[in-house]
Amino acid sequence: MTRPLVLIPGGSGYFGSLLLRKLLEQGARCRVFDLNDADDRPPEVEFIQGISVPTTPLHGRVRESMWYTAFPKNRRSFFR
Repeated sequence: MTRPLVLIPGGSGYFGSLLLRKLLEQGARCRVFDLNDADDRPPEVEFIQGISVPTTPLHGRVRESMWYTAFPKNRRSFFR
């Protein structure tokens, strides 16, 4: 059985990093999507740099699931 692949926008932040650890403990493969990379990101976790999911192309990188833990500072531009 293939392990699930999860994209975690905001995965370098506090809540995202907690979610990342929990998903890894449960056997998921994870990718982090964030503006900045975390110093303690496990080497098996791919980092994708970007500002917000709607404005960054992720073609071919999201196939199974995504947990959204990030929220932009400028909410008006996010909801356009």
